[in-house]
Amino acid sequence: MLPLIARNGIWIPPVFVIVGLIIPQAGEFGMLGIRYSAFCIVFFGILTMSPGNPSKPDMGPTVSLTLAATLLAPVFAYAAGQLMRLPLDLQLAMVLVAATPIAQVAGAYAAILDLPDRGPTLAALVTVILAPLAMPLVVHVVSGDALQVSPLLLAERAAVLALLPATMAFVLRSVWPERVTALRLQFRGLVIIALSFISAAMGMGLRLGLEDLDHIVWLSGTTYVVFGCSMLAGWLMSLPFGWREGLAGMFSNATRNLGFVFAAVGADLDRHGLVFISLTIIPHYLLPFLMKGIVRIVRRAPGPALATAIGHRRVG
Repeated sequence: MLPLIARNGIWIPPVFVIVGLIIPQAGEFGMLGIRYSAFCIVFFGILTMSPGNPSKPDMGPTVSLTLAATLLAPVFAYAAGQLMRLPLDLQLAMVLVAATPIAQVAGAYAAILDLPDRGPTLAALVTVILAPLAMPLVVHVVSGDALQVSPLLLAERAAVLALLPATMAFVLRSVWPERVTALRLQFRGLVIIALSFISAAMGMGLRLGLEDLDHIVWLSGTTYVVFGCSMLAGWLMSLPFGWREGLAGMFSNATRNLGFVFAAVGADLDRHGLVFISLTIIPHYLLPFLMKGIVRIVRRAPGPALATAIGHRRVG
């Protein structure tokens, strides 16, 4: 069952979003276990990474994707908010989502899409480590002193939900490399199951949007702008390493750990900001299906057309 989920499971988390939206008890159950689920996603996510310890060839894609997530995507989102002349609180929410760490599930999903998974997996770990510095800086630049983000809170979350499970996973990869490699599909299935619990919890947040139907269409549109900015930033920064890395960067940079936004400023955002962050769940879970179509189109493109489209020749 786990290998089947691992190969075809991108539709499971969206289903659990709907479950959490319709059944409040399911959302509450998911919320109770959200930290355990986040821990499992990091732990099993690193175990699903393709065989071998981090090496020099992994550094380029990892660094480029990290810069795209922590710097370029927030800049693009801020510029978009300014051009659209959005209220300050909504601009802040857009920039925060664009600066949120890459979700650890990005590597597992990239593997399902047959894209490189090592850069996304490692960048997800690096961005969560940088979050206690990067996110407060972003908030300060956008809002000044209007909103405070606790670096201590984010550092604690990064240590418990990222560094600890990551350390455990890398130890297991070093001690039992063959066994870990043999169980990669099972671990990937567990990542998707853990993500599904978080999805049910996020479904509760969508109920806020249903109570604010006057603004839901407008706010939904802004979520797609943010995801577009993140995809563009990830593609631009990852493309120098090849077309497959470019597509992996495009996908992974829009796959964000939205729990960090709630942990950072959820209690301080106004209603529009909270509804906006809740609505990001929709493009977040539509993204794998969109990328599946993009990957299929790029693979069917002839070599010269592909070179014209993304600047690199097809290899392999």
